[in-house]
Amino acid sequence: MKLRELLEDSEGRRVVAAIVKKAKADKVGVALADISVCGALPPYNEILGGKLVSMLLASPEVTTAYRNRYEEARSIIASSMAGRPVVRPPRLVCLTTTSLYGAGSSQYNRIAIPCEKAGGQPGEQIRYACLGETIGFGTGHFGPVTVQELTRVVEQSAHGQRVNSVFGEGVNPRLRKVRDGLDALGFPSDQLLVHGSPRLVYGIPLARNFREYLLGIDQQPAYYLSTKDPKTVTRQIVNWWADRWLVPRIRRDEVLTRVAAHTLVHPIRHGARVPLVSEDPDQLPLFDGAGDSGQR
Repeated sequence: MKLRELLEDSEGRRVVAAIVKKAKADKVGVALADISVCGALPPYNEILGGKLVSMLLASPEVTTAYRNRYEEARSIIASSMAGRPVVRPPRLVCLTTTSLYGAGSSQYNRIAIPCEKAGGQPGEQIRYACLGETIGFGTGHFGPVTVQELTRVVEQSAHGQRVNSVFGEGVNPRLRKVRDGLDALGFPSDQLLVHGSPRLVYGIPLARNFREYLLGIDQQPAYYLSTKDPKTVTRQIVNWWADRWLVPRIRRDEVLTRVAAHTLVHPIRHGARVPLVSEDPDQLPLFDGAGDSGQR
């Protein structure tokens, strides 16, 4: 009730916005991570290996490795602004990811780890929760040659290149390079960067108090799964996946037939081999530059 009253006042909204901005700067870069690539190569996709990988990302073994890797790492941007070394505690409390398509995700749907199956409290679970969908904004429809030429345009402009793709410079350097290049050419970048293919957004809380921790209210995360023996918890998650997804899957003859069709003996018939796309003579690049590899 008090918060609602505060938000009804313009000065109150300004204060709340400043607090949220500060909390975001302090926590989001180290306490929240995005899963950019997640899945299983053939033939493991046939036995729902993608769901196993998705579940294992929620294992305490991941959060422990993340903490060990970054617990002494200095924040480049924060240290530069403060003029002194700034180290933020890397306590990963939430993951995010997006589906490959906007119509749904067979991989992330119905993924839930009952915490009691992995040494946690009964009644709790770690779930891939669908939060909504993106607006279909990005650079996926720009080929590598086009991005390279747009980068050259920016380098030769009056302002020069402002994005160097180095750690600490900011998120999504490819997007910023393409935007700067389109702007330098006088193209409407906000329109051209909309590819029209929205994706579903998923959130995966790893701690029951992840909201409070991200906002700076709680000083320590209360993880759903214990971090004392992460390898044991990982094995328990694998066992749950096997009971829930693997066993029912391998009881189907058609699934076993498709798995058996993948071989590594000559002639190789393995679905993990990616066939190269042949050049389409009717598809023209945005730029006709030297070194065009035919990829659009």
